[in-house]
Amino acid sequence: MKRYPLLRRHALTASEQRILGVYGFRILGPDAKPAVPDLIKLTENRDKDIRSGSLDALFGTGANKDDFLPVLIRLSADDDRGVWQGAKQPATNRQLERGDEGS
Repeated sequence: MKRYPLLRRHALTASEQRILGVYGFRILGPDAKPAVPDLIKLTENRDKDIRSGSLDALFGTGANKDDFLPVLIRLSADDDRGVWQGAKQPATNRQLERGDEGS
């Protein structure tokens, strides 16, 4: 069996995989709304990176405020600084970052 060391060397880290997942939700936008309940559950994960990434992905889905407002309130009191700062960043800023000014 032939080995491919170059491919193994360029394998994505878990952090890189999460970032790409968030971008995927941003690309899908409203088409990703069926994933909203699962993303909300992921915001309760013990891993701070998963909580933060799932919050970013949740914003990427264009979920309505009734879906994500309770999540923002809960995560704004998170133990991790990065998580609670992400939760306190206004959704409008995130939408502007994505280029959704008119939505």
